[in-house]
Amino acid sequence: MRLKKILFPFSSHKEVLQSRWWHRLFVVLFSINIIVGVLLGILATVVWVNNVHHSYNSIIITTLNDYAGNQDPKIANVTPQFIKNFSYIGCLEDDGEITYVSTTGLEYEAFCSADIRGNLSSIADQMMGIRGLKDKASLVSGLEKILNEDDEHRKCFISNKICSSSRKIVAYKPNAIFYAVGALVSLVVLYIFSLLLQLTYYKAVIYIIYGKDEKNLSKHQSKEV
Repeated sequence: MRLKKILFPFSSHKEVLQSRWWHRLFVVLFSINIIVGVLLGILATVVWVNNVHHSYNSIIITTLNDYAGNQDPKIANVTPQFIKNFSYIGCLEDDGEITYVSTTGLEYEAFCSADIRGNLSSIADQMMGIRGLKDKASLVSGLEKILNEDDEHRKCFISNKICSSSRKIVAYKPNAIFYAVGALVSLVVLYIFSLLLQLTYYKAVIYIIYGKDEKNLSKHQSKEV
């Protein structure tokens, strides 16, 4: 009974109104709106899945740099393989937020290999084909300079437009906290929507029909009987 009062706090005269066709119509429309609200809640949760990720509500599976280091050294660029193998890919920011990364952009702006120095010529060819470069010797020289100055055992060349480092490009998946928060947000929004519908009906529509004195509901019902 207490749960019913929480869910339907404005429906104290529901029994009196049962004989009115427009009240029954409201009940039907209210039920339809709740069903639509549930569907919208599911959609909102799906949108939440694709846009709101953080280190606390996600499981980091691997990084692009680590993934590349565990692949066959003969493969010149494992980035397409990385994109194919994982559904959720993002850039892990310093504050723990995982921001969206376009897989198309990643495929064209990240070149990774377990043996990046041994595959430097092939990587240069791929970069030239994508970026329309002509001077391969200068490109290879520039890439070698980056490798020589790097102390982090680099496995990737990646554009800063994608992410600050291949060590921050992560493959991840939502954890239980993520889905729990998504479901809770959807339920709260649905509950508020339900209350607004009830408030509008019982405190506005019913007021217009029966007046300020709520006893008019019972009196009106008695006259009809």
